[in-house]
Amino acid sequence: MKLWKKFIILTLFVITIGVLCFNAYCATVISELNVNNETLQNIKTDTIQTSFYDTNNNIISQNNLNGNSYIEIEKLKDYTKNAFIAIEDQNFYNHNGLNLKRIVKAGFNNVISGYAKEGASTITQQLIKNALLTNEKSIKRKIQEAYLANKIENILSKEEILEAYLNLIYFGNGAYGIESASQIFFDCSASELTIAESATLAGIIKSPHYYSPIDNPSNCIERRNLVLKEMFNEKYISEEEYNYAKNTELNIKENNTFFSNLLYLKYALNQAKQILNISEKDIANGNYKIFTNLNTDMQEKLYNDYLILNSKLKNKNIKDALIVVNNNTNSVLSLLSNNTTFLPKRQPGSLIKPLLCYAPAFEEGILSPATPILDNKIKFNSYSPENVDNKYDGWISTRLALAKSKNIPAVKVLEYVGIEKAKNYVNKLGINFDSSDNHLALALGGMKYGTTPLEITNAYNTLANYGQYSQLNFVNKIVDKNDKVVYILKKENNQVFSSETAYLINDVLLDTKVVGTAKKLSNFKNWAIKTGTSGAEDGSNTDAWCVSYSNDYTVCAWIGNTSGDSNNNLTKSQNGGSLGANYCKIAMSILPAQAEFEQPANIETINLDNIELSNNQKLLLASPNLPERYIIQEKFNKKYAPTKTSKNYKDLTPTTLSGKIDGEKVKLEWKTKPLITYELYGKNSRIEQKIASFNEDTSNFEYVNTPKFDTFYIVSKYENSDLSVKSNELKFYLSKTDKKQGLKQIVKHWFY
Repeated sequence: MKLWKKFIILTLFVITIGVLCFNAYCATVISELNVNNETLQNIKTDTIQTSFYDTNNNIISQNNLNGNSYIEIEKLKDYTKNAFIAIEDQNFYNHNGLNLKRIVKAGFNNVISGYAKEGASTITQQLIKNALLTNEKSIKRKIQEAYLANKIENILSKEEILEAYLNLIYFGNGAYGIESASQIFFDCSASELTIAESATLAGIIKSPHYYSPIDNPSNCIERRNLVLKEMFNEKYISEEEYNYAKNTELNIKENNTFFSNLLYLKYALNQAKQILNISEKDIANGNYKIFTNLNTDMQEKLYNDYLILNSKLKNKNIKDALIVVNNNTNSVLSLLSNNTTFLPKRQPGSLIKPLLCYAPAFEEGILSPATPILDNKIKFNSYSPENVDNKYDGWISTRLALAKSKNIPAVKVLEYVGIEKAKNYVNKLGINFDSSDNHLALALGGMKYGTTPLEITNAYNTLANYGQYSQLNFVNKIVDKNDKVVYILKKENNQVFSSETAYLINDVLLDTKVVGTAKKLSNFKNWAIKTGTSGAEDGSNTDAWCVSYSNDYTVCAWIGNTSGDSNNNLTKSQNGGSLGANYCKIAMSILPAQAEFEQPANIETINLDNIELSNNQKLLLASPNLPERYIIQEKFNKKYAPTKTSKNYKDLTPTTLSGKIDGEKVKLEWKTKPLITYELYGKNSRIEQKIASFNEDTSNFEYVNTPKFDTFYIVSKYENSDLSVKSNELKFYLSKTDKKQGLKQIVKHWFY
């Protein structure tokens, strides 16, 4: 037999064996499917799969994160349906679930390009994959998908398949299904979509983030116009309709409708994606039960008051957020916002001061709440920060500098600590810096990209948890479609600051309600508070912040202009202490009374000598005899507490008395010291009495010697103290026999 014939026979044999093996493999993987005709028949009503539950295990919504209803195909306009067919499956009405011609073409193009450049899934295949299978890229899944796609075509009509598909696909931004997407992006029902809006939605589904009308509007428009071109080529729309739609603005209206739970559930979905390490689509279509930490009762109580505050922000470009966290579990209990996308990074203003400046300084032993700082106009090379009110208080305590949120002291403290060391602490709190963030303006919140309200909440929640950082969580438990618990929350702590440092910061921020910027919240006992404001050059504000926290809860409010248009800025009076505090107040008002922060064992309250502190800026322990009015009390970490005692009212040395007689007058002089009073005594052989009392301002005295005293002395004593000391005795000798003998001193020192 000739060689070429043998080759042909061998090739046919190999192909036959390959086909038989492939058929056997196909039969095996198909037999693994647990999908019957009833499942396929009910696929329309089963498209809503993954469920979300609140903290009381009550269902919040399913799949469509805003809870909107399923929409029937009959309610959609023809051009809406045709937009998806034109871009996703032009042969939809002619194939039986598979488009073999398209599969061959896509396969050829992928081989030529060297990677999976094109897909070949029909609308029917996409429905099967999303409703019944996973996004796993494997031959097994494709075989099962093809089999079920062909099978469902014999059970459901094309219209029923299209209806199920349109109610299932993911449009990004938390929108599952066309009705949900229409409501979120265009504030209308899917039955009211225009041609341009229909094409926009059809274009999104290829890559919901890349073609997002909110996150990437230019990409979205380019993709929309491609869909319109395909609709025109397929004669679904006229040339006039095509040109009009192509030139229509995107006109996204996502802010017009507020969904109270939408943003919370988007964060929960995103966290579930990270936990399970699968895509949002796989989670949404995986029939999971996601148990969140959302307290719907709290959310509902806050909602009306929140809307009242929100409505006062007349400009719709102002965004906001109100967050409530349970500190014991680090669970986000409530999240209200008029922002339907993830909360943006914003300049934190003065909120960064305790985290970046003061807490690291306390931790390193550089400062204590009592440490004096000079609040003065100063220039750091080319950087000239100013206090907000352009007032400078001179030497003030660290406690007062932080409570009053003074700018100059904060910048000085950051310089004391060192920028890199301070940033390392804040990094551990979940807040990241850009590589260009290496300047002292960071002390006032001058970050290139800023931080998010959730990151700020998490950082302050760490202070409430005595320095232990643990990531905020939206998800408490996840159960898969087989009712198996695949995740349960376990709090993992990382000690960023010592409990002593956290306690001292908390204790100082209790004063913000009294002497600082949060006086609006003065009625809320045992809440530590910090406000922050980011201002613009024209005197208006771009962002207003307020964080309130106690042992049990952390509340964060943010209001800001994200439009980039300065005309939309907040007014000068809309700042952290006013607008931000008002937002926090509505949450704090519904929370129970809070206990005091628990004082760590290594915190001690120390009596300081306020004389030395005020006059010499020295932290010295008060001597036991120091009068109360000269004592100031402050809390210290024992590790860094002062150990030296002030000499004021501790040691008392006698003064030296000198003088002379001038006729009938006695002229006396002595040395004085601050804080000491002096009593002048005179005596003779018959009597001894006090002549006068003096303070430190008097060091000499003329006395008409009546009655006649021949001996004088001074008693020095601290005011309101039993401690005293006697000076030398000054005795005068006047005799007829020796008038030149003059003045003779008999010196005696003793303590009373």
